[in-house]
Amino acid sequence: LKVDDPAQLGADIVTNAAAAVKLYGAPVAVVDVGTATVISAVNGQKALIGVAIAPGPAASLEGLRASAALIPYTELSAPAAALGKNTPDALRAGLVTGHACMIDGMLDRIFTEYSLPQSTPVVVTGGLAPLVMAECRHELKHEEHLTLWGLWHMYTATVSVKNKKG
Repeated sequence: LKVDDPAQLGADIVTNAAAAVKLYGAPVAVVDVGTATVISAVNGQKALIGVAIAPGPAASLEGLRASAALIPYTELSAPAAALGKNTPDALRAGLVTGHACMIDGMLDRIFTEYSLPQSTPVVVTGGLAPLVMAECRHELKHEEHLTLWGLWHMYTATVSVKNKKG
């Protein structure tokens, strides 16, 4: 874990990274789109090299609604276009397409800053992943149960080591 304080990493971040490496090898990037959008990357030596955290689409909508009196509740769904012609469509464009653009831009920057190949697999998980994935330009691999798969893999690896010790 190539971070300042590994104890500050959420277990889900570590678990997702381990699962992504097991499924796709290293290097690999992981995007978890939920309450927060968490982007992490693992280098070719299988080291988690860092994390970026931003509000997820739903949290962004709730933040807008709490801060701006005239923002209505809007169901998050795929936008019809990059610009809306009414408030709900404008919110969808900004929150869904804008979020996808943020993910694409962050991946481009991460790949450049950390000298990761543009062909680095990007694994996407989280409850809002399917909504945002359709708007992203990067090739993405959807793993709905990445965290659970990672937990299982880590558990079985631990049991295997304990069994070998006798």
